[in-house]
Amino acid sequence: MLHIEQLRIHLPQDFEHRAGGISQRVGVLLKNMPNEHWQSAQSLQIPGVKISPQATDADIANAVARSIQARLGENR
Repeated sequence: MLHIEQLRIHLPQDFEHRAGGISQRVGVLLKNMPNEHWQSAQSLQIPGVKISPQATDADIANAVARSIQARLGENR
């Protein structure tokens, strides 16, 4: 089971108003990803995710969720 107490997303200047929707989508995506091999983490930082100016909230959330998934699956 995944529990996220706090999620901070730093977005480009004109994207700040989209943070809430993106965060919610990240949570939904992570909830539905296979997680049997995830490691526990007290704190987790992911590298920057490159997005295009035309990226949708779904595109951004997917990139962030996949990056989180990759980090939690490291060191298996």
